[in-house]
Amino acid sequence: MKSFQFISIISNYKFCLLVFIFFSTSAFSQNIICTYSVKVDSTYLIEKNFDVKEIYYNYTNYIDDIKYKLKVSNLESVYEIDKEFTKKHAEKNVKFAQNVGGRGVYYSNFKDTVFLNQKDFFGDIYLIKQEMPVWNLTSDTKKIDGVECFKAYSVKKVDNGKRQFDKVTTVWYAPSFPYSFGPMNSNGLPGLVFELQENEVILYLTQIEFFDTEFKIDVPEKGIKMTESQYQRYLIENGENLLKNKFIKN
Repeated sequence: MKSFQFISIISNYKFCLLVFIFFSTSAFSQNIICTYSVKVDSTYLIEKNFDVKEIYYNYTNYIDDIKYKLKVSNLESVYEIDKEFTKKHAEKNVKFAQNVGGRGVYYSNFKDTVFLNQKDFFGDIYLIKQEMPVWNLTSDTKKIDGVECFKAYSVKKVDNGKRQFDKVTTVWYAPSFPYSFGPMNSNGLPGLVFELQENEVILYLTQIEFFDTEFKIDVPEKGIKMTESQYQRYLIENGENLLKNKFIKN
């Protein structure tokens, strides 16, 4: 397998990212399928004083079966729960798994600078236009399956109507795998994301398949179009009523 080393992580990040994407097109196959699995960070739960046993019970029934697929072809990608999992498990288990590792379909297109998340919320489909995260690149490194990975993190302000808080996403990416993609919306890094952590949930790469030919990446088009901030505001203003209506219908 060929290796690609990203030379300059410092200096102008956006410029480096464009250079990285351009040169990587000739260094590696641009068509890959990545499989991500899930594990729980018990240390995080203990530090936050959560009931570790109860949370582990929710996960352990089928955590080993939960898989997510990231398909990349040229400068496009799509990320979603593995369809084999949805075939084997009940709807409630599928929804739980989506809450763990990303709800709905995540689509990325660097050529047109389009990042979308199509998701279901109480029976309605939403198509949310996302922004690429602002990454803080660090010099911290660790080996994952023998591959040198660098640590990066992003901080996002979240308002759920009851409180405001910082949502921290921590990733470990590999410059020797020149793909600026990862689980959910963890795009724009100078290397493939091998590991992602939000709260107690860790998504980790278990398999990469390389293909010589391109495959079609379907662009999600169905849904009520909103920006991330509009969707967040909509949930704050309407979430309680939507929840009540769901119970009334049931």
